[in-house]
Amino acid sequence: GVQPDLTALGKIIGGGLPVGAVAGRADVMDVFEEIEGHGVRVPHGGTFNANPLTMVAGRAAMADMTPEAFERLNALGEQAREALRAVFRESGIPGQVSGTGSLFKLHLHEGPLTTLQDLFAAPAMPSADALRVALVDRGYFLGSGCLGCLSTATTAAHVEGLCEALRSALPAVARAA
Repeated sequence: GVQPDLTALGKIIGGGLPVGAVAGRADVMDVFEEIEGHGVRVPHGGTFNANPLTMVAGRAAMADMTPEAFERLNALGEQAREALRAVFRESGIPGQVSGTGSLFKLHLHEGPLTTLQDLFAAPAMPSADALRVALVDRGYFLGSGCLGCLSTATTAAHVEGLCEALRSALPAVARAA
């Protein structure tokens, strides 16, 4: 029931490409309307304005994000988190996996994850960056802090490949520590 004056949008509306958008009530947005002979009250320019590649990618991504796609992606995210947790258990190297939906994050410690500060606890290994590099060397890219995000193109085989890469990378990174 909330009726915002303005709404800022990003991420999925660009289908993975850089984009942002602002939408709002007509009386708020009309500051961008041209006044005959005077231009606009508030000029608006941007690098990605009306970028056709971004708009086509965004439309395709939004069309793919059906309720069934979200359901499949969320289930695959849970499978990934469980499989990655199993790799930590099998390796004997301290670590855990958090996340929700299609997101996961590797934590290189076994301490509690109840506060924001817990996310930055001292790792059992010297650096998450070393693990990220080892995973890149094995064909898997995780974001800063070992954050991962599945997409609609991700399959169970991709998750298993990531687990194999982690299985291989963990001991190598621990030995180098």
